[in-house]
Amino acid sequence: MSVLSSGIIMSASEAESFPEDDIDRLFEKLHKLEPPRDIVKQILARVKRLPAPSPHTDTDQSQLEKKQEAAE
Repeated sequence: MSVLSSGIIMSASEAESFPEDDIDRLFEKLHKLEPPRDIVKQILARVKRLPAPSPHTDTDQSQLEKKQEAAE
């Protein structure tokens, strides 16, 4: 949905029927960047290299909650 400055809410299909404005023309002039083709592979490879999270025990969790309560 799109919201016009007058507060009117329109669906995407309705918004497409309106002529382009200055903002649309400016965005058309921007250089379009394409993400690397193998971006998902890169992200997954980096995630695999992250250290495993340390398991939290109930006592660790309760101590953390107490610290948060004390800070408030």
